[in-house]
Amino acid sequence: MLTCYLDLKSHYSIKQAYGSPEVLVDRAKELGCTSVALTDYNSISGCINFAEACKKKGLKSILGCTFSIKESGRITVLAKNLDGWKSLIKLVSLSYTSEFFDSINEKPYLTLNKLKEFGTNLVFIIGVPGDLIHNGIFQKSVQHLNRDGVITEIVTDPLVMLNGIYEHLEGFSVYVGLSPNNTDYTNWFNEVVRDSGLPAVILSNAH
Repeated sequence: MLTCYLDLKSHYSIKQAYGSPEVLVDRAKELGCTSVALTDYNSISGCINFAEACKKKGLKSILGCTFSIKESGRITVLAKNLDGWKSLIKLVSLSYTSEFFDSINEKPYLTLNKLKEFGTNLVFIIGVPGDLIHNGIFQKSVQHLNRDGVITEIVTDPLVMLNGIYEHLEGFSVYVGLSPNNTDYTNWFNEVVRDSGLPAVILSNAH
């Protein structure tokens, strides 16, 4: 059993997760967790209630967010400290501005470069379910829109994508997320990451 959940979603991840921050904290306490992170999709709306609930239960709260990123699908971001929390607030706000918000799909996005502007007090976790790396492995190819607006299929080595994103965020705290689920796919991916020598953490991916 994990003692710290780093990829936990609440009902603030609309239509993708269930459970209030308070209920999730109660369950984490029952499972013997000493600390737990809240990482809702493109939202930090539950973080204050989550932090207060953790304090009451004697758990360390880790505040975070899973951002939709144009270059890599998704990336989980955790605040190291108070300045990191302030950065999360700014980043979420930016993702809903006209510069980044996708009005057609009604979805907020950010870029890796924008994350780097605020990265000093943040921890980045790549390789999370739903990002370009996992999609590329699962689909064996990645859809790419070229300059002429034509969708082409590009077969890409996931380790090349993994290293590319890692190098793009070089100089910051970056980890690759490993899955505790015992499946052929996750076991293979975890082994690829371990062989790469990149720093890694275990993700719960709990919804």
